[in-house]
Formats: sequence, structure tokens, C-alpha cells
Amino acid sequence: MKVKGEGVMNFRTPATQRIAAVALCLLCLSRPLAAEQQGDRQTLFLSLEEAIGVALENNLDIAVEQFQPEIAKEAIVSTEAVFDSNFESRASQSFNESEYDTTPVSVSSLDLSLGKAFRFGGSYQLEWSSSLSAFDGTTLSPTGDKLELDNQYKNSFALSYRQPLLKNAGSEVNTTAIAIARKKRDLSISRLRSTVIAVVTDVKNSYWELVNAIAELKAAELSLRLAEDLVKINEARVNVGALAPIEILQAKAQAASRKASVTTAELAVQNSEDRLRQLLDFAEDDPVWNSSIVPTDAPSETAPALSLADSISFALEHFEELKQFRTTIDIQERALMYAENQMKADMNLIASMGTTGANTHLGDSLTGVIDLNNFSVTLGANFSYALGNRAAKSAYHQAKLQRDQSRLAYRNQEQALIVNVRAVHRNVLTAYELIASTRLARQLAEKQLDAEQKKFNEGLSTNFQILEYQNHLKQARSNEALALTSYNQALANLDSVIGYTLQRHNIVIQE
Repeated sequence: MKVKGEGVMNFRTPATQRIAAVALCLLCLSRPLAAEQQGDRQTLFLSLEEAIGVALENNLDIAVEQFQPEIAKEAIVSTEAVFDSNFESRASQSFNESEYDTTPVSVSSLDLSLGKAFRFGGSYQLEWSSSLSAFDGTTLSPTGDKLELDNQYKNSFALSYRQPLLKNAGSEVNTTAIAIARKKRDLSISRLRSTVIAVVTDVKNSYWELVNAIAELKAAELSLRLAEDLVKINEARVNVGALAPIEILQAKAQAASRKASVTTAELAVQNSEDRLRQLLDFAEDDPVWNSSIVPTDAPSETAPALSLADSISFALEHFEELKQFRTTIDIQERALMYAENQMKADMNLIASMGTTGANTHLGDSLTGVIDLNNFSVTLGANFSYALGNRAAKSAYHQAKLQRDQSRLAYRNQEQALIVNVRAVHRNVLTAYELIASTRLARQLAEKQLDAEQKKFNEGLSTNFQILEYQNHLKQARSNEALALTSYNQALANLDSVIGYTLQRHNIVIQE
């Protein structure tokens, strides 16, 4: 496994460098997975934390979801760009032919403008215009003399400002798109957390399923050995004439049946290994596909730490789907505020000033602009309001209904979560209690078989009774292993439901 730096996992793409597994998880991941050659197949020793680490690095669901926060981040930049300054330039050259000598034969012009919108609603525009009108003709002077027309330079500068007073006035309304984009990025990060939690929970459940399948295989193999030992004992008794040959058939039949059970258990182990490999998303040519996976972690038997009240309280604050509901409501609240503002009249304060200079010489034309020989100032206001204002009112009512609908849906989700936490917490407690009861049942089954075996050795019991007690012991071992597995899977599901999975395994999603 690849580890970048200290406490940061290395993922395949820049977007996938968001998840970092730290502390204990990375201490486990900093060493290569242990493998041994056994017969024709390698054996891969895999801890739970190592399995989770591989899934975080390889799982395609996580890899796909990790792009969303980056996409949402760029969407924020896009909405903020509305307040960037905007520069424009226009240049033109026109040529004219006219029977009138006073018409310029060509006009060259250059227009420059710089504008910007502010978050509080105001906006300004700076404009500079420069033109050259070229003449090729004459005109009459007041005294009747012919005069040649000179080229004419004209320059002008203008500044205008517009300030909304009602509609679109204020930073809050004008930054609505930015605020919503940021909330949507929070949503994408929360959905990434949900994906990681789901994958980690699936890996944990699959890991414990493999542990249980291996325990079931061991129980089946032990039961087979006991049956085979009984067959040998019966064969020895037949050989010395202490037992009729027909009596051995029952033991042999049971041994054959248990051998079939071992084969079935081996198949279950292989299927469980494949399910775990699929979640860890190994490459098709990875030798892991042809290796036996041996879990190195034993199921936990530690009593559950959180009470039901603590579990519910933690879930209401940290469950990702509930957090996503809250974020969605925040977005709708902001959209509602914007829609309310859009119902107001469109009233704007407008101010502008301009100065112009014109002369046959460029320098004098520019001086005229600076000297303010031709100067104008305009102050005004405009007002517009849609009679009935139905479009804005309809948009407001839609936004309000959507907000109210989401609030009710949130309450419904809260209740569903509480019920789910209660059910999962009960499953944890029940599974924990089953560990003790199934363990006691297994211990008693061992004692019963041992006592019956002694009676059998003394000729006071039969094959049927021995085989029955062996079957009871096999079932008791299976029940104990299943109880341990079910308890650990219940713990994994509880962590998922209350939103504690990431903290449990020290997984950090960088924002």
C-alpha cells in the first residue's frame, strides 16, 4: 500500500487526494501486507485496518465521488467571478464617399471601458472614447473665402454609477449564488463522507463474514475428524469381534456427510474472499485473486460503550444524511430570502459625469478633456414595478413551499433515524448477550460429548448417541462463531447509523 508523507494516503488522481487515513490506521498501512506460500497458493494475512486502507485507496465508488467537491469548488469560483472587473475595447475604421465636402472621408475610433459590480449592489462604468475624423474638402469662411477642412480629434471620458435602493440592494441578496454554491460544496463533501462510510461498513461486514466462514469451516473440519476417529474406533472393534460390521455403517455415513459439509464450508470461504476482494477493488491481474485471505483480527468481545440515549444524541448531530438535509434547508432558506427581495420594486439611483475635448490637434483635444471645458453631470433615479408582480410572487411562494416541505421531511427523517438507531442498538445488545449464551452452550456441548465418549469407551453408549453429541458440538461452535460475527457486524452498523465510522478508524476527509 502507498503512503504519502506522514498521515496522508496517496490516491490515484489529484481529486482523489482528499481522504487521509491517520493515526492507528496508517501505522498498520505503513507496512506491506504479509503473505506466505502454502502449497500452490499464497496466503495473504490481512488485518481489518489494512482492508479498510486498501478500500480507501482502490474503491471506485470513492474515487468517483471525490471529484464532486472539486467540481463544486470551481462552481464557487464561477459565482464569485460575477464581481470581477470587466474590461472592454472596441476599435473601428470607416470610410465615406459623399457629394458634400463637410463629410469626413474616414473616421477612426477607439473605445475603452472598465466596469465592476460590487457585492452591496452598486456598479460603476468608466468609459474613454477617442476618434479621428479625416476631411478632404473645403468650406466657406464667413467672409466667403474657401478654407480647407482640417482633421478633427475628439476625446471623451465618462463615469457612471448605479445603486439599487430596493430590489437587489445589499450584500446578502447579491451574494446568494455564492452562498448557495458554498453550501452545495458542503453537500458534496458530506456525500463523499457517506460514500466512505458505506464502503468502510461494507468492508467491515465482509471481513467479519469471512471470519465467520473460516470459523464455520474449522467447526466442520473438527466435526469431520471426530466422525473419522469414531470410524477408526469402530473398525478396531470390528476387527477384534467386539462389534458387528453393520454397526460401522452409521459412523461412515456420518463421516461422508460431514465431508460434504466441509466442501460446502470451503466454498463459502472462497465466496466470502471474493466478496471482500471485490470491495477492495484489486486489479484483475493482482495475485491476490489467487491467494487465500486470512483475517488476522479476532472479533471484538468488548461491551458496547454508548448507551441508547448517547447513540441517538450522537446520530442526530453526526449522521451524514441528516446533515445533508440541514444543508439543503439552509440553501432553501437563502433562496427564499432572495425570492422575497425580488418582489420589491426596481428602484435605482443613477449618477454620471462626462467631459469632452475636440480639436484639430490631438494634444489640444486631450487638454480639453483634462481642463473640463465641456463638462456635464447627471443625477437621477429610475423606478419600475410589474403590475400584479405575479412572477416574483409565484417564485417566492414556490421557494417557501419547498422550504416548508423540506422542514417536514427533515422531521420525518429524524424520527426514522431515531427508530433505526433504537433497532440497531437493540441488535448490538442482543448480539452481545448471545456471545455469552452461545459460549456457555458450546462449553456444555464439549462436556456432554466428553462424558458420552467416556461412556462409549466403556460400552455404555452407542454410535448414534456419540454422533448426536458431535453434531450438537458442531452446531454450538457454529452458533458461537456466528454470535461473535453478528456482534461485530452490529457494531459496524451502529457506527454507520450514528455517523461514528470515520472517527472510529481515524479517517479524515480534508475540506
